[in-house]
Amino acid sequence: MKAILKQQEDLEKIDNMEELMIRGSINMGKLYRKLQYCGQRMEWNNLLYGNTARPRANFILWLACHGRLSTKDRLCKYGMIDDKSCCFCSEEESMNHLFFACDNSKRVWMKVLQWVQIRHDPSDWPNELHWLIRHTKGKGTRATVLKMAIAETIYEI
Repeated sequence: MKAILKQQEDLEKIDNMEELMIRGSINMGKLYRKLQYCGQRMEWNNLLYGNTARPRANFILWLACHGRLSTKDRLCKYGMIDDKSCCFCSEEESMNHLFFACDNSKRVWMKVLQWVQIRHDPSDWPNELHWLIRHTKGKGTRATVLKMAIAETIYEI
């Protein structure tokens, strides 16, 4: 407890990064702790915290949460490809289509949810993200399995 209070006092002394540089010597531990508290906390961070999926699957889930997956519509937007058609059907591939609108991937989602014993009809990415955040809170087995299943399914699709 004393160590935590000491760390908080140290962080309060360091109001900004310039103050760290002016002192002449930098305590890397203090700098690291200061950097830990920088930035915005995302509401979906519990999807990744404690997720037992493979690291590569968690990374792809992280990209999906940020809306940065390399789907064909994004690649076409940056001039990397010309064909926007989905690899499972002939419609335009976007993140929403690839995971929830495409009939083939929707069947995969339904099978995964059936395997996890959850009755749910996926709609679109923003709604699914909010649904996942609500249903993966806590440390229970069901939440742990759902987090892992979601990360692995997104990775495999």
